[in-house]
Amino acid sequence: MYASPNDAVPILVSLPYIENATSDLLGSVLKDKGFLKDNVRTFKSHARPFILLCDGYDEAQVHGNIYTRNKFNQSGQGCVKLIIACRSQKLGADSNGRFEPVTGDHYRSKNLEQFQKVAMAPFTRSMIMEYVETYVLNQSRRVVRPEGPTLSERSPTWNFEQHMYALSNVPNLMDLVGNPFILSVILEELPKLADSAQDETGFVVSFDELYKKTSDEERAFSELSEDDFTTECMDHMKDLAVEIIKNQKKNSSSVRYTLNDRAEWKSRFFGRDAKARLLQELIPLTRSRTTYRFLFPSLLDYLFSLEVFNPYGSSLDNIGTDSTTDDSDSDYSEEDGETHFSKSSRGQDFEGGRAPQRGQASMEGQETERGKALQEDHALGFSDITNRSMTVQFLADRVQKSQYFKEQLVETVHESPNSDINYQTLAANAITILVRSGMRFNSADLQGIKIKGANLTGGEFDSADLRNSNLTDVTFDKCWLRQARFEEAVLAGSKFGESPYIPLEDVSSASAYIPLKDVPTASAYSSNGKFYATAFHHGDIIVYDTANWENASFKVFPNAITSVAFSPDNNLLAFGDDIGVLRIWKYISTAIIYPLPSVHGACISSIAFSSDGSRIATAGHDGKISLWDTASGSRSDDVLDAHSEGPSYVAFSPDGKQLLSGGFDKVVRLWDLNTGNQVFVLKTHTGAITQVLFSTDGRQIASSSSDSTVRVMPLSAGSRETIFRGHSKAVTGLIYSPDRQQLVSCGEDSTIRVWDIRSGGPGPVLRGHTGAVVGIAFSQKGKQLTSCGRDKALRIWDYRAAFKGAVLFGRTNSLSSGIYPYSTIKRDESDDTTSIRPATPSPRWERIFSSESFGTKVTSNATSPDGLLVASACTIDKMQTINIWLRATKEIIRTLTGHLKEISCIAFSPDSQHIASGSADKTIQIWSVHSGESLMTLKGHYQKITSIAYSSRGHQIVSGSEDYSIRLWDTVSGEIVHVFETEDSAIQCIAFSPSGDWIASGGEDGAVSLWDPNSFVSGHVWDDAHLNNNVNSVAFSPDGIHIASGGDDKTVRIWNINTKSIVRVLEEHIDSVSCVTYSPSGQHIASGSSDRTLRVWNAKTGEVDYTLHHPNSIVSLSYTSDGTQLWTGSDYKVHVWTNEVSDVYQGIAASGIGLSKDCGQVAWGLGENKVQLFNADTGKPGRVLNGHTDVIECISYSPAHNIIATASRDGTVSLWNSHTGACVGKLKDHDGIVTGLIFSPSGTQIATSSETMLSLWNLESEYLVKTGKQGDVLQAHISGDAMGNLGASPQEVSIYTRFAKHAVEVSSAPVYAPCGGEIAVGSNDDSTVQRFQTQPGEVSLPPLNGHINSVTCIAYTLLGDKIATGSEDSTARIWDRDSGNQLFQLLGHSGGITSIAFSPFNDQMATGDNESTVRLWSSTQAGPCQMLYYHHGSILCLAYSHDGKFLATGSADRTMQLLDIPNGVLLAAVEDFAVGVESIRWMNLGNGYRLVTGNDENPLGVWELVQENNVHNVRRCWGAGVHALAVSGASFGRDHRLKETDVTLLKQRKAGFLE
Repeated sequence: MYASPNDAVPILVSLPYIENATSDLLGSVLKDKGFLKDNVRTFKSHARPFILLCDGYDEAQVHGNIYTRNKFNQSGQGCVKLIIACRSQKLGADSNGRFEPVTGDHYRSKNLEQFQKVAMAPFTRSMIMEYVETYVLNQSRRVVRPEGPTLSERSPTWNFEQHMYALSNVPNLMDLVGNPFILSVILEELPKLADSAQDETGFVVSFDELYKKTSDEERAFSELSEDDFTTECMDHMKDLAVEIIKNQKKNSSSVRYTLNDRAEWKSRFFGRDAKARLLQELIPLTRSRTTYRFLFPSLLDYLFSLEVFNPYGSSLDNIGTDSTTDDSDSDYSEEDGETHFSKSSRGQDFEGGRAPQRGQASMEGQETERGKALQEDHALGFSDITNRSMTVQFLADRVQKSQYFKEQLVETVHESPNSDINYQTLAANAITILVRSGMRFNSADLQGIKIKGANLTGGEFDSADLRNSNLTDVTFDKCWLRQARFEEAVLAGSKFGESPYIPLEDVSSASAYIPLKDVPTASAYSSNGKFYATAFHHGDIIVYDTANWENASFKVFPNAITSVAFSPDNNLLAFGDDIGVLRIWKYISTAIIYPLPSVHGACISSIAFSSDGSRIATAGHDGKISLWDTASGSRSDDVLDAHSEGPSYVAFSPDGKQLLSGGFDKVVRLWDLNTGNQVFVLKTHTGAITQVLFSTDGRQIASSSSDSTVRVMPLSAGSRETIFRGHSKAVTGLIYSPDRQQLVSCGEDSTIRVWDIRSGGPGPVLRGHTGAVVGIAFSQKGKQLTSCGRDKALRIWDYRAAFKGAVLFGRTNSLSSGIYPYSTIKRDESDDTTSIRPATPSPRWERIFSSESFGTKVTSNATSPDGLLVASACTIDKMQTINIWLRATKEIIRTLTGHLKEISCIAFSPDSQHIASGSADKTIQIWSVHSGESLMTLKGHYQKITSIAYSSRGHQIVSGSEDYSIRLWDTVSGEIVHVFETEDSAIQCIAFSPSGDWIASGGEDGAVSLWDPNSFVSGHVWDDAHLNNNVNSVAFSPDGIHIASGGDDKTVRIWNINTKSIVRVLEEHIDSVSCVTYSPSGQHIASGSSDRTLRVWNAKTGEVDYTLHHPNSIVSLSYTSDGTQLWTGSDYKVHVWTNEVSDVYQGIAASGIGLSKDCGQVAWGLGENKVQLFNADTGKPGRVLNGHTDVIECISYSPAHNIIATASRDGTVSLWNSHTGACVGKLKDHDGIVTGLIFSPSGTQIATSSETMLSLWNLESEYLVKTGKQGDVLQAHISGDAMGNLGASPQEVSIYTRFAKHAVEVSSAPVYAPCGGEIAVGSNDDSTVQRFQTQPGEVSLPPLNGHINSVTCIAYTLLGDKIATGSEDSTARIWDRDSGNQLFQLLGHSGGITSIAFSPFNDQMATGDNESTVRLWSSTQAGPCQMLYYHHGSILCLAYSHDGKFLATGSADRTMQLLDIPNGVLLAAVEDFAVGVESIRWMNLGNGYRLVTGNDENPLGVWELVQENNVHNVRRCWGAGVHALAVSGASFGRDHRLKETDVTLLKQRKAGFLE
């Protein structure tokens, strides 16, 4: 982060790796950092300065002046300052000319003012003397043991005078030791030349003698040179790292050594041996007196990890290249995201490479038996590394890259039950590494494993069998242990990372048992950490003794307690109530010292003691701040009155001289208590202030607000405010950590968040409360954090463990590391475990309409993109006619005539406003759909026009003709843009790609060709694609990657545009294929044939899903935009076929997760201003979308293009290319937080809603992207891959056209009708549903008026003929879409309806309410419903599976449940979510049931429905984000040896214990 956009950007440049250092240095550096060409041009053309820190100049052998040749600081070449490092001996004489800048004037004179040269000078004599003095001092501090070496064996020591005498008298030596390195060597060697300790003052030696003395080092160097010098150094470093980790305790990374040290291994590395001494100088070690350590702490971990497993081989030259064996040759492989072993292959030997040392696992190692577990003497077993985070991480990375190493670790864990106690360290380290790598152990057979001390933080062990295992001292922090079996397992000392919560519903005291039925309102720790007070709305106060968390005092008062505070001496507790009375309580003796009079006359919102305890400050809702004398109880006459809406919180400065206050008026004020004057006023929050604090040193203040932010302001002049964003609702509490390094906040979103003050970044998030957290407090030493919430729970957190866990864990790639291979628990042979697969739906396509005979064949038909209209062409009474049908009623509403000969082809424009038709009369006509008038006639072809298509923007039309040409037309001017000529082949069919980048054509020569409409060149040609038979039809897939073609060879063929290869041949028809088209989702291909069949194919598998028998040969074919209907033309008639199961985008409102239409990608908001993309199948993380400035609210994928839309609390919506991650646009100008976001079914529009505004955005308009030169622009279009080539930053993209903005006080997310022609949104103004047409020039439709409270949810039926609405008035209503009339009302809910969903398979509808019930209704008639009551909290979301068999429900009770709809029973449940489940998406895979859950608070999860022993269960496939501990259904035996507090915790989390 830089202070301002004008600050220079420093970049470290390694010149040896730059190819164009003297021509395009800045460009090469930026491209290497991942910037695209457009970005580089932008950086060069703007004035943002760069500082290039160039290293390795002499190694790079640069020729020429870098500054001059790059033309730095000249127009368009970047504002650059160079800093170049080079060894002076490599420069030679007069080298300044190679570096001096040259001005840009006519004479190219040298600009010496910009040139500075800094050289490292040799030591002066005074510096040498100072160095020698320090050296002698350090030598004198060496400790010599009495039993150590004799004097003659010790290295002689000299004093300062002796060293200086020798340095001065050896010829030329003083000049030589000006080099610091040589000086350090000489000082060690000089004393060894003395003949006797008594005659050192008369010592005279020549330089030759000194050189001879160092010959040992010379010989050692020669020996190293003869060997593999690099290998020797590397092995020496690895050996040292192993010894440090093996012998040093408490994860120490440093070594203390003196010459008298008895440790043999230390002498081997730091003793007198010449070779060791030379290696010591060559490897990256630092020395401070007698302490040695590696230059970087992580280097120690890295070197040790290489000794454990070296995937690079022995040479440093190979580092960075993974030399693991190819997966195709490995007997240990991953298929479908799971890990498998080939048992028969075990025992095979590795070939080649040097044998590993000391049991080292190396891919170059020659193992005697492949797949064997690691041996006990392996380096991994030398020491417990479970808490050496970097070591574990390095090895976890190796697991993800090497199947072989993974297999070894798995076998080691599996072998541990058969090994002795010494093997436990090895097994514990192995499983720790596997867990960190992301391996899942769900349903794993782990019986009897011995992994004492393992760190399983964040691991997944659902349904794992851990019976009879030694789990002593194992860390289970944030583990998923649902249904795991722990009977007979030893868990002494195991840690779970949390403490049990204290229920606040029933509290016993020494005198009485008093049930409490209310939620807490305030809490506080005493300053000594021994007591904790919690106050309640009904006037109760409990003071807990924190030693055992039993209540020490209990008191009931007549009014609601609103604030509490301990005195600094811990003897008093002050509290205020809702009528303004302040009381002082001596809680140890339970005596009330005095109640102070109600001076505020209203609620006391805050109380604070001064640091010396002499004064008390109170803030009241009356707008005043009062000061009290603690000893006398008298109130000061100084009353601070400045908050217009009353102060909400007060805090004394540490010195007691100032007072900080925050108010409901959104203002923070600082007061001088001596004068009563304000010091300053802060007006940066946009909501009421909920808390203010001074840091413990008084140098900064912090404030929290209902605007969901936390702000920190240093009190020093010129300092800048830091804003912490992350809470999704109001922040209710705030506190500094005792070490002042972090700030902790709690909020109404049920979370506790930690913020790092120095970096300004977020820390861990503590989740567990199911209601708003109202108070947080630290224990005295900061080890524990206590919180109380409206869920009536007091929770105690291990703060240090929570902070550590958040830094180290939160994996996002568990499937990429596989599943534990022994993943099926041992059962009887009759038991089975199977994935649930949806039954193939019976053919649901049926003909629902056939028109009257037209007398001649229907030559062409087309459906409008908005889904409302269908057009067909035929000849009626010798008139060439285009009929326009209203899809809903199957009525002809308009007839177009004008062509002189048969109409062969028709197409709708993308906006559904125009129709283009081609004819045998050689003309193209463009018609107005609304008026029926012919707007334009295009002439140019000289034979029959056979095919026509609009570009996706509608600005061009392409036509094919029997005249062997393809013509591209401008729809505005009617002019020909370009003519593509073919060689002696009539064009039979034509298609435009969705992106507009390609035109596909098919001809009578049997070829399928691609043409570029932008460069006007021919692309790829699939010659003889249909075996010299006519190609009758071509169609692009919605994603533009594939082409389907049909021909006279009776086949449908699928082609990949990227690879230019054939993907599949579909062979079922028995006659010519006349027409092909993709379904809107791209999941199906429909083909019509002269064999009188209509076939619907699965686009992925090539299998026929449906075969529909047609009355006649099929001539034309088109899908409706929602995919539920197919319109076909044949001889004489138009036929309509419908499928009740839609495979298209259903207009799901956006939430915190997004799922691409093909279910291949998942987008998840990280609870901050970024979005992470994942592979939906494997969980492998992809790109991060980073550009918002506040938390992401919702995410939505386009149903038609590779576009992701993200909405944020910063009031903007960003559009991203889902393939490249590039931001391609921003939608701004909202009136606040964007709460609703949805694409239209066609993907051409986006609807967004904020608190008081509904906006419709047209995504088909051209937009401009600024590039390097002024006025130079690039035009691009929203769809397809065009956006992936922009590479523009969000600031460079103009807003898309917003053609409608409606002032609506929004109460629900907007919803599109399936046809896309209408949008509906709930209004808080009048409890109605407002509806609008979605085309430019739109008008409001009749509102749906009938509810008596806010409308919370809206849904359209699949056919779009009805609308269902749910309201806080507890009713659901069904409306006729056309008239807006209410058809009937559904009564039965006792609470407000929160969600509504239609089944995709029948007329069933589901509703959920805030009273935890789900009801199933018929959407065709009012009547009784089926009530499903399984949750214990509000229903937050509903989602039907794609076949309608299952209903998934998410609730505020933190569970997701799956309901068997045919039987109306609970099938399976997933508990242990961090917060309420607000979003569920089904993945329509066709071969299984998977769901996606997650939001900004819940970790992302992909789940699969499975069946075990005829019992259904939901298993997690993969996930991302920090877990919470989940142990529901886990079973523990009697002799578990757990601490009592851990047993309480596990029972609270619904684990079971044998009694």
